[in-house]
Amino acid sequence: LKVSDSQIIRALKATGGMIPLAAAKLGVTYQAIALRIRNQPELAERYAQIRELDRCSRVQRAAHNGNGRESGPTS
Repeated sequence: LKVSDSQIIRALKATGGMIPLAAAKLGVTYQAIALRIRNQPELAERYAQIRELDRCSRVQRAAHNGNGRESGPTS
């Protein structure tokens, strides 16, 4: 893979932890990033932190908007 771990982390942060978007941003495949995350425990830990931070910020925004739920389609 022609990108560094720090580039992957930056792209994941910029995309809220969305691997497909991060991959497109870096010009690599989803599989390349997913395998790298799976094979490198440190990268896997950072990915989990990024996803958790994104989830928390969505919940916080939803609470701020007054609906007490994460934003998204209602059912």
